[in-house]
Amino acid sequence: GKLMTGWPPHGPTATPTRQVGRLPKWQIDTKWESNKAIVYPTKKAPAKNTDDVTRGVWNCTNQSNSWEPRNVVLYPKTSASSSLDVATLQENDSSDGTPPLHGLWGTNSHSQPDETGQWNPRDVLFYPPGEEISSPEEESIIPRGIWMFEKNNNGNNCNEWPPKTPNSAKKKRTVGKLNVPSFWKGA
Repeated sequence: GKLMTGWPPHGPTATPTRQVGRLPKWQIDTKWESNKAIVYPTKKAPAKNTDDVTRGVWNCTNQSNSWEPRNVVLYPKTSASSSLDVATLQENDSSDGTPPLHGLWGTNSHSQPDETGQWNPRDVLFYPPGEEISSPEEESIIPRGIWMFEKNNNGNNCNEWPPKTPNSAKKKRTVGKLNVPSFWKGA
């Protein structure tokens, strides 16, 4: 055959090849330790996952579409190879009634990855802190492990639940009349 040169390619060699992006560790390595993820309210979820950061949705009935996406870290089901153990979970649970810093996550058993190996974000489900997979309609979930809130720049876990809304994340500046004590007013 004739060797074709030049750019862009043309002819029979110009057919697009399947492009596979980077997949999350939990999808390609049986001994994975942790993986980054971003959790969205269902209506704010992106249409596709395209890289090694898993994107999914909160699986709870009282979610608000105004919640901000949350960065979390995924861990496999507790096993000998896992860097996360029961002691770490108990250390992160609080006894003062605040929600634990972790929850369960899994995938919808009726769905499959797309042609590039990525799961649809709406099929990667994250349960709120302290909530268990227990009701019959949730038996279609394949449990994959647990998630924990990502640590902030100070090394502290950001464990606000429920997630912030854009209005609660910003402190509003109020401008108005200065309130002075009544004894300064001459009263």
